[in-house]
Amino acid sequence: EDKAGLWARATLPPDSAIKIALARVPGGTITEAELEEEDGRLIYSFEIKVAGKDGEDEVHVDATTGEVVKQVHEG
Repeated sequence: EDKAGLWARATLPPDSAIKIALARVPGGTITEAELEEEDGRLIYSFEIKVAGKDGEDEVHVDATTGEVVKQVHEG
């Protein structure tokens, strides 16, 4: 499905998803963000960098419920 179709299905506004993701990574800055479908779930995917810390954190926020469905540190 194209991006326009994904955006039409996302009920959680992007700014709310950003706040949720940044709350999970204190002091972080989003370096990359996208809306995608993964494992049948519509998610916002964020790459978050913390100054002075190696690697980045990847945080996935469900685009309909606001639930954090994945958080991993990629080093």
